[in-house]
Amino acid sequence: MLEQVDALEAEYTDVEGRLADPEVLGDPDLLQAAGRRFKELEEVLAVGRPLRSAHEDLDAARELAELAEGRPGAGLTYFHEVDATLYSATSSTFIGQLYALLGLENIA
Repeated sequence: MLEQVDALEAEYTDVEGRLADPEVLGDPDLLQAAGRRFKELEEVLAVGRPLRSAHEDLDAARELAELAEGRPGAGLTYFHEVDATLYSATSSTFIGQLYALLGLENIA
């Protein structure tokens, strides 16, 4: 289905270009036909573009879900000094909890 949206998008760009063509502008029949098709494509793409966007969002969500399952930092350790006062992020701090969500082990 997304291939159809891409094809319609390409046709939309083509028709848009034809509407600016002096040859089409000089022929009322060609201009009317191109204008009609342009309007049709606008209406169809008003649905197709959000559909494509939703599909892209779904793909991104699937990738994030795969990353969350695999816990990319599993088996890795960390020691994080937060500032120059030698304050370190332990497992009980907010930063430490974020690291734990990634599967990292605190060694502080």
